[in-house]
Amino acid sequence: RNLITAGRIGSKAAGSCTITLICLFTIYCAAQPALAQKHRYAPEVEQRIDIAGRMSKEGNFDEARRVLLEALRLDGNCCECLNSLGITYFKEGRLKEAEGNFRRALNIDPLYLEALCNLGDVLRDKGDYKDAARHYGDSVRLQPDYAPAYNGLSMLYYRLKQYDKAYDEAQKAVKFRPDYALGYFYLGMIETARKHVPEA
Repeated sequence: RNLITAGRIGSKAAGSCTITLICLFTIYCAAQPALAQKHRYAPEVEQRIDIAGRMSKEGNFDEARRVLLEALRLDGNCCECLNSLGITYFKEGRLKEAEGNFRRALNIDPLYLEALCNLGDVLRDKGDYKDAARHYGDSVRLQPDYAPAYNGLSMLYYRLKQYDKAYDEAQKAVKFRPDYALGYFYLGMIETARKHVPEA
C-alpha cells in the first residue's frame, strides 16, 4: 500500500513537473521576439518596398527614396520603409539621415533586428564604437546566428586595430552564413592586417 501510495505521489509529482516545464517552455517561446519574421504590410506598400529595394541596389537612391516616401504616406508605421530609407542614406555616406531613419524604425519596433544592426553600422562609422558594440551585442542576443552583426563587430575591431578579435567575429559571420561574400572579403582584409598576406 505504501509503495502504491508512493508511486501515486511520484506520478503526480512527475506529472506536475512535466506540466510546469511545458508551461515554462510555452511562456519562453511566446516571449521570444519574432525577429526572423518579415513585417507584413498592405500589398501596395509591399510593392513599393520591393521596387525601392531594386532601385537602391542599382544605386538610384533618389528614386528609391521617392518610392519609399510614397509607401510611408500609405502606412506611417512602416518600419521597413524607414530602415530602407536609412540604407539609401548610409550608402551615400549621409550618416545623420541614416541614423535618424534607423532610430525611427526602432521606435516603431524596438526588436527590428536589421535596423538595430544597421544603426550599429552607422555608429561605428561615426566613431562611436562603444554604442555601436552595444547595438551589435543586442543584435546577436536577439538572434545568435545573425551574421551581419558579427561582420559589423569585425569591422569595429578592425578599425580599433584589434585584429585577432576582428578575425574571430568575421569567422563567426561566415560560419553562420557560409555564402556571405562580404564576410570573406573582410576576412581577407583582416588577415592582411595581421601580416598573414599569403592567406589573404
